[in-house]
Amino acid sequence: MNKRFWVFATALAMTGAAVAAEMRFDRMSITKAPRVRITEGRWNMQGGVELTLFPQNPEARPLNIKANEIVFAWDTATQSGPQKVDLKGDVQVDGDIGTVASQTAVLDIPGDRLEFTERVTVDSEQFSGVTATQLIYNLANGDIEMSNMTVDRVPIEDMAPAREAPDPMLLTVADIRDWTGIMSAIKAEVAAEAPSPGKRLISLLPGEAQAQFHALAPDAQLTDGMKRDFVGQLNRVLQMRQFYDAAAWDNVSLPEPVPALVSAQPESGAELIKLNRGLFEAAYPQFVERKVIQ
Repeated sequence: MNKRFWVFATALAMTGAAVAAEMRFDRMSITKAPRVRITEGRWNMQGGVELTLFPQNPEARPLNIKANEIVFAWDTATQSGPQKVDLKGDVQVDGDIGTVASQTAVLDIPGDRLEFTERVTVDSEQFSGVTATQLIYNLANGDIEMSNMTVDRVPIEDMAPAREAPDPMLLTVADIRDWTGIMSAIKAEVAAEAPSPGKRLISLLPGEAQAQFHALAPDAQLTDGMKRDFVGQLNRVLQMRQFYDAAAWDNVSLPEPVPALVSAQPESGAELIKLNRGLFEAAYPQFVERKVIQ
């Protein structure tokens, strides 16, 4: 392989139609390709090929891909970059989904998905010994779809008696009336100098969630998966005693019963969640369904 080709191959950008506005993985590096054959519209790599997909968020985990043979296919009419990547023989992918193995797979770059077929197996923190006839991994939002799935072993905690229903004061995706509006409002507060509910909220998120929030454009259109993830993070904060800070809510009108709940200073449990939900509703009344403040 000549030097010019290698430099290009190791910094292959997923451009043109391949890059969706919400794409998590935007760069590809080919780290191993013992044999390469180049024809019009195709790169055929054999002999044990390895490549890595890098996420936009530098703190997120990359996706490492191996296969006996990897074939890149271009649309020669548009020259817009690779449209499809075929993975053949002993395919293995490691990332935040765990380790997925199969005999064949297709990386659909414009479709922003990775589809595994033929003897699919999955090992992750949640499950061990999962098999399926097909697995589709959505690269944009992390969703997974499996066909004809079987599981050899489920973690013992998943076999415990059903847990109590979640507190009704916790948020659901449907509780946010205007996702674009509330994300823009929180981003504006975070960018400002003064203490605010938004600044307090984001400061309590884990580092990776903070990085993902800062990477979003103020008017970003969130996918259903992104909304579920953000609500999950919000609900963790609503269970934190540290959420209320007098300076952060100094310019927010707190209607009853929120001031009484603030004075009570609950440490945990349902009363703490009720307080924090009330604080959240008061901070963003036009965007959040009201349950505490009537």
